[in-house]
Amino acid sequence: MSVTTNVRLMSSVPSAGGTPSEASVGADSEPVTSASPDWDRAMSDAEKIVGYSTSYFSLRCLLSDEISNVALHLRKLVGTNHPLLETAKRLTYTGHSNMQTRGLIVLLMSKAAGHPTTSIDFIDAQQSAGISQRQRSLAEMTEMIYSAHLIHRGILNLQPSLLLQSKKAMDLHFGNKMSVLSGDFLLASVWKGLGELRDTKVVELMATAIGDFMEGQFIIETESTFPTTNAGKDFWEERNFLRVGSLQANSCQSALQLSGHDDRLQVNAYDFGRNIALGWQAFTELQPFIDSYMHPLNTAPTFDLRSAPVVLHIENNGQSLDEIVLSGGEGEGEAGVADNSPQYDFNKLHSLVRNGPAIDKTRQLIREYTDKALQALEGFPKSDATNALSNIVFAIREQ
Repeated sequence: MSVTTNVRLMSSVPSAGGTPSEASVGADSEPVTSASPDWDRAMSDAEKIVGYSTSYFSLRCLLSDEISNVALHLRKLVGTNHPLLETAKRLTYTGHSNMQTRGLIVLLMSKAAGHPTTSIDFIDAQQSAGISQRQRSLAEMTEMIYSAHLIHRGILNLQPSLLLQSKKAMDLHFGNKMSVLSGDFLLASVWKGLGELRDTKVVELMATAIGDFMEGQFIIETESTFPTTNAGKDFWEERNFLRVGSLQANSCQSALQLSGHDDRLQVNAYDFGRNIALGWQAFTELQPFIDSYMHPLNTAPTFDLRSAPVVLHIENNGQSLDEIVLSGGEGEGEAGVADNSPQYDFNKLHSLVRNGPAIDKTRQLIREYTDKALQALEGFPKSDATNALSNIVFAIREQ
């Protein structure tokens, strides 16, 4: 996997993983949150409703003996700036930038739908805040899939000829091996857990989510150019459904499949997961252009060149990014990290997008997805869980 765009394209915004505040990196940005009282209150209330703190999902899965042994070797990477160190910190930090929202939404969806009295999980759910143990396991597996993706995404594209030429290069190569091992272990644990759920449709749905994740990452790694004048909303939606929408949509549907609900309600759950994930991603990508607290104007702008505001700016103005290319060509980064990406004038692009109509268009896009998410919720009975899901939606759209 290439890490060529990791440093320059980093974006810190409210995070699709925890609070709408975790750093988005390059062409594969992840949602992050500013310290919004509405968001914090919505997440705190939601955890009380499900009777289960999701803040330690990733920590629990990382505290197995196998991953603990991996952690002992991470100290070798101190000082190398290998992405695995940053990923490990983000997976275990439980403050405002925790990334456990995906699992929390699965738990809320499970409780919002309830359990038919004929369901095999009915008694179990009645004894545990209306959520069965199988649904809790599914929520943890959802977080494990995302954690494995983050770890794998941090593998550096190193120049083979330089791997043995310095201790730092050898340490970075070691970090890559640890990233592969750790990510694969989490995915293996997911497959084992899915088998224990004993539901072939759930296995199929979650396999689709994992496959979409991998396809989305492959597209990112193999894209040779940045958005052109042909890029637009459809371009953005397609690639972000693979990256963030499919996992949330299929995990929400799987939660209802486990409790024995009919196809109609499962479709509503799928639609909710899909649209809240896309709305959240658009919200995250908007922050570098409007949040002067997290992204001060007097600092170098950091954002994704395929983010919604940039794509919508190109679509609206018919202006290719090639018009603001400063230089291009292949090169080598620190310690033999390959870098063959074009160099863009980020300050100029940031100013063009910020002062153009793309900001309002991105807000309209967020409203479109959140409206659809709220419409999907109308198919569920009114309850504390549906209110909590609605509050999360409004926390995204009203910031």
